[in-house]
Amino acid sequence: MKKSGFWYSLVVFSLLAIFFIVLHPIAIFDTDDWNFIGTLRIPIPLIGYWNPIKVFPEFFMPLLSYLGVFTIFQVIGNYCYSLSIINGLFICFIMTVYFTEFYFYICKKFNLSTAKSLLISIIFIGMHFCAVAHNGKDNVFLFYSYDMTCMYHYILSTLLNASLVMHLIRYGGLDKWGTFSKKHRRLLVLWIYLALFSSLYSNVVLASYVGVELLMRLIEELKNRNFRIKDYCTQNKSLLIVIIFWLSTFVIEKTGGRSVHHATNIPNNILSGMKQMLLWFWRLNILFMIFAVVVILCKIFLPKKDHLTENIRYLLALCLTTLYIILLSAVVNFSYVSRTDVILPISFWVLLTLMTFLGELSEKIKNTTIILAVLATVSIIGTMYYSNTYKEINYVNLPYKNCEAFVDDVISQFKTAESNGQSEMDLVLPAFDTDDNWPIADYADTTFSGIMYYHRIVKSRIGVTMVFSSEKNKEFGIE
Repeated sequence: MKKSGFWYSLVVFSLLAIFFIVLHPIAIFDTDDWNFIGTLRIPIPLIGYWNPIKVFPEFFMPLLSYLGVFTIFQVIGNYCYSLSIINGLFICFIMTVYFTEFYFYICKKFNLSTAKSLLISIIFIGMHFCAVAHNGKDNVFLFYSYDMTCMYHYILSTLLNASLVMHLIRYGGLDKWGTFSKKHRRLLVLWIYLALFSSLYSNVVLASYVGVELLMRLIEELKNRNFRIKDYCTQNKSLLIVIIFWLSTFVIEKTGGRSVHHATNIPNNILSGMKQMLLWFWRLNILFMIFAVVVILCKIFLPKKDHLTENIRYLLALCLTTLYIILLSAVVNFSYVSRTDVILPISFWVLLTLMTFLGELSEKIKNTTIILAVLATVSIIGTMYYSNTYKEINYVNLPYKNCEAFVDDVISQFKTAESNGQSEMDLVLPAFDTDDNWPIADYADTTFSGIMYYHRIVKSRIGVTMVFSSEKNKEFGIE
């Protein structure tokens, strides 16, 4: 399994690198991108910070960006693409961990041949790129987000949690802690820490897995009438510690600057969020819908129910995660439920459950290799077909070269000001019809000034007055 896993990981990483670095590189563009590539933070929760608990995204995004600027940029001389390469490689790494953990999960859980395990894993990958794609252009996939910042804050944070959950499942959960090596324990401590302190929208994946385990054990003990709270807490100490730390993230996040900007009329927002959630059924690809229905029906009529308890666990986790996302969005912004990156935690549980059903069917029914091969082929063809129709990962769906031209123009204006000996400059930027000119916000003057200095584009810090011009929109093809 380890040998096949290595080659599987290598191929997956290579293909993802082609997608995210060659075909669809992610450019820095909006104010959040410019801010988070330069704002370093220590890797601990910070009371009173704007995003107090977002250790994982806000530590790694600037760290890698600085690394890209002081290594790759020095070689290729292209600032924007250097950032795209270094961040793209990290994105591919996290996704590869996610897909590899799934492959190991399938190998561990079912008595399948390597070929069948690989085929199911290929189908799993394809679902992420095809499940919400349709004929036409401006498609999205389950890893789509609004910008590079959101890729870290939502997509990568969720995948970090999902990978951890699959890892724990195949190792028997935290109950097996005593059997783990010291190296494995240290890895898990770091992994759990980064997963919990990533994002409130993402750490629910780990919390729902742990919560369902605790709930199922509580129900079992109550049913057998042998529940003792002291014994229960002792036996489930490691799970309870994770839940306590998860609950602490809410307390810490409440101290942050962003928590002040919360929604009102929560009951109405909950109803609106539920409606937005139901609309996802109409956004699903018809072939994916057919696949899901067929797999579920086959599972229902499968004679043996060997994995029934575990299936119930996954379905409970799915329900709890869905409810949580709706409630959290009701407080933040109910329209978030319509975002692909926000519902990725739900998508994970849906796909994991479907693929588990498929694994069970493949284990119980003979001669399924041909069917799996056909499904895997359809997934590959679908991914290749839709790959040319995806929206670009930035707020205005701007082609990468246009984003790169915008970044080069910003650098050119700073270089010109420096060569003229200016300590202050007018930075001319695209104009947008929004209150604060988002996605290039009118409060980003110190952000641009700081990043150009911190990344050594200019030798001294130059003060900025932001000037917005529709001529820049025409120059960069912004509609």
